[in-house]
Amino acid sequence: MTLRRVLMGLIVATLSVTSLYILLTPMERKFVESITVILRHDNGRPAEGIRVSEDWNAYSYNLRGGGDLITDERGQVSFPSVVARHNLLFWLVGPILTRIKYGVHSSSGISAHILISDPSVGPVNGFSCVGSQCSESPIALNRRVERN
Repeated sequence: MTLRRVLMGLIVATLSVTSLYILLTPMERKFVESITVILRHDNGRPAEGIRVSEDWNAYSYNLRGGGDLITDERGQVSFPSVVARHNLLFWLVGPILTRIKYGVHSSSGISAHILISDPSVGPVNGFSCVGSQCSESPIALNRRVERN
């Protein structure tokens, strides 16, 4: 075996291991910034004990989530940022697999929705965002609620 073949073999092995490491190392991606909601009654008092719901979708990656929180004594809830941690291979291949899985019914992009979902209060305008609107900066919402 010549020195040249040994060196080429070492270079190919090093590049292969490095590429595999890069493809499999977990990376974070933020889809939705933190969202704080403050609810007040028409008289200005904090609306304590009201259910607020969050729903988010990262359609390209077939990821979704959300949950319900109850306002505290200040009439406030805070949903944390939505961050997903996957390897580069997932981030590169995920949208392709989603497109194959759902075909013409597949969607892409990100959306998030906040809904005042407590039946004890009247209808309240929630909040929706799409794409970069959801992740540019923390979101703060102030809403008035009326008891049913």
